[in-house]
Amino acid sequence: GTDAPRRVGLVPRSVTGLPATLWSGQSGAISAAQLARLRVPQLPAAQSLLFTVLLTEANPPTTGEDALVLARIDTLMRLGALEPALELARQAGPDRSPALFKRFFDAALLAEAEAEACALLSQPAPPTADYPAQIFCAARGGDWTTAALLLGTARAVGDLNADAAERLARFLDPD
Repeated sequence: GTDAPRRVGLVPRSVTGLPATLWSGQSGAISAAQLARLRVPQLPAAQSLLFTVLLTEANPPTTGEDALVLARIDTLMRLGALEPALELARQAGPDRSPALFKRFFDAALLAEAEAEACALLSQPAPPTADYPAQIFCAARGGDWTTAALLLGTARAVGDLNADAAERLARFLDPD
């Protein structure tokens, strides 16, 4: 391993002109909260600047690195930037935490890259995934019995709300 900071971003600093310390001034949790509250700018120049900030490669904050990466992905998703959100989730490592896998999985579904997301779940040491992802991937792989069993288990242990359970049940059996 290395003690060098993990730089997450799609656009090199040499292109954006932003410093490597862009996120270093405060905790990642604070930056994440600010991104969550951020209203989407209406001016094209402001939108462009926001994308530049979200996508630039920079050192992580000293604390709350994952919170910031998740907030960057969430903001890109809110802006409809599916491919950049998916690529940022890929780069961050979807197998590093259940929250990162969830963002990766959601972006992959919307960007029609579900095969890649489901392939991660079939690895010998798969990332931790919620029941909907497991059910979807089992059904997508043709294992309807496992998908139905997972749905029944999720309902029994209370890990699905009624709406999600109903949508998944219709997905498994449209009749």
